Amino acid sequence: MSKSCKGLAMELVKCLSESDCVKVEKRSFRECAGEKSPCIPSECVGLRETYFNCKRGQACSLFSSFHICFLFLLTSSENL
Repeated sequence: MSKSCKGLAMELVKCLSESDCVKVEKRSFRECAGEKSPCIPSECVGLRETYFNCKRGQACSLFSSFHICFLFLLTSSENL
């Protein structure tokens, strides 16, 4: 993982570890990161979106064609 996204990942894990999703419901970080539930604080939702956008941006920089990057973003956004 690139250093530019690693800090965001650490902040997201910290935020989720303090959420009811992890503390009360005893769910994994991965489950909670993908959750669209009121038990996830808005701060965590914002961090999650920023982190996913960071990762998408890195993936696009690996592609040399804008068209390929655009298609990648389109298909990956359908999986969120």
